Amino acid sequence: MNGYESLILDSYVAQALDDIGQVSPLVWSMADPVFRKIAAEKEFPTSWESPNQRDIVSVARQVGAEYTLVVWSYRNGSIVRPVATLYRGAASRKIWNYGDWERRLTPFFNGDVRMLNEQSIQETTDQYKGVQREFSAIQVGREYDWDSTSRTIAQTWAWLLRQDPFKSLPVRPKNDLPPPDPGLTVVKPPGVTLETSGNAMKAVEDLLAIGNRELAIVQLRDLIDLHPFEEIYRTKLVDVLMDSRLYNEAALEADRAAPMAQNPVTFYLQATECWLRCGNVDKARKSLNEVLVRGGQGRTTYALLGRVYLSSGDYSQAAESFSQAIQLGPTPEMVYFRAASHALAGDPDSCRQDLASLVDVDASGIADAYMEVMALIETLFERTGTRTRDLIPQLRLRVTPDLTALAARNLLFAQGMGTLIEIGPVPPIYARSHQLRQLAHKLMIQSTTEVFEFAKTGKAETANEGTMSLGEALRMLPAIREQYRSEQSGQAAAQSLVGETKWLNSCKWLVSWQSSSLPL
Repeated sequence: MNGYESLILDSYVAQALDDIGQVSPLVWSMADPVFRKIAAEKEFPTSWESPNQRDIVSVARQVGAEYTLVVWSYRNGSIVRPVATLYRGAASRKIWNYGDWERRLTPFFNGDVRMLNEQSIQETTDQYKGVQREFSAIQVGREYDWDSTSRTIAQTWAWLLRQDPFKSLPVRPKNDLPPPDPGLTVVKPPGVTLETSGNAMKAVEDLLAIGNRELAIVQLRDLIDLHPFEEIYRTKLVDVLMDSRLYNEAALEADRAAPMAQNPVTFYLQATECWLRCGNVDKARKSLNEVLVRGGQGRTTYALLGRVYLSSGDYSQAAESFSQAIQLGPTPEMVYFRAASHALAGDPDSCRQDLASLVDVDASGIADAYMEVMALIETLFERTGTRTRDLIPQLRLRVTPDLTALAARNLLFAQGMGTLIEIGPVPPIYARSHQLRQLAHKLMIQSTTEVFEFAKTGKAETANEGTMSLGEALRMLPAIREQYRSEQSGQAAAQSLVGETKWLNSCKWLVSWQSSSLPL
């Protein structure tokens, strides 16, 4: 195959189109329940891996598709060249296409599957004079993130389809809005006279003493406007905003203050911390680079660098940076972050060793670190579930060394997360949601173990068991998120999870019968 590999795009495109809501997508895949049902009723073959034009027309008519989108791609190293062609009326009339490689796809549509060689690619490149459409793979650390790359291509196509061939169709996007930001601006109360004389800082301290943070912030902003080069007011404002957990505003203020400060490193460190709390890794990396170019290496800098690496997916580098910070003076937070890095890097023994040193530590003291790690773990948990879900139908069709290796990586990743969740310290306020997380991660380990076993042995029953375990694990996410939000808002006692508890009791058998063999 001359080093070329295909990139799976169909399910990603369907999801992107479904989010816009102009059409109801149906994927040519046995993983799509609607397609699977029609395939069974119509009794048409489902084993085509590279259908020709006649096959596509036949199936499009049988499923009653008004539009048919044929997608194809190949990749070489980090470069992806995707092609899409949209037909209307059972694949009989082309109305839109993306990519400039159709002349080279004639063998594909005739059913003669063969990859393009380097000479053919160069000829086509010369013919189109650089107008071919390519994507560079997204990188996480040193690895290519093909999942995110596929989503990027799919969302690009969905946007283009919305603008052109589907422009007359109504848009019904899903209502998936993020929660509102908890107040990035503070409204000045009417009729209040603020102190701007030499007693201004005392007035701020008095406001903070009585718990009136909002008015103290307003006072500090006015003081900065009057005395823009007085560093004391900027320092106090950043501190107050951080104490109020207004991290976005605190980061912006710290970045503004740094260029005019005598010691900009302090402000850039605060900005890095706050951008990480907001989940904005790119801006955190930019602020931290300002520290590094000024020679601001130290324990705090190394710890922040480790958190940037951890959030970016470079887990081995994260562990190394936390080790440098710990050598200069360990803290429970640093050790906990390093344990998380070891777990995600596939080093459960080092993870356990770090967590063992935290046995006598008051977990309440690492609550912020716990929240940051759990946000990352929840994303990775869902991503691992998606990869495993998509992997099962591929293994049912054909087991390859690459797919078996992917199943092994999914298992190793699930085990790493499970180790951290199972024996890591938990702030008491998050005890209830963490209990749900433990069960969900055990189910994920069980599922990935069964899928890996299926890849090795081909036993269909293990694939069925892996599918069931995975479904139960992913269905727990809404309950986990609801309980976690409740705990964060301090209203855990007012929330009732009776329904979820009954459901959890009904699925305990999924874990108990194999719990002794779960590799934690």
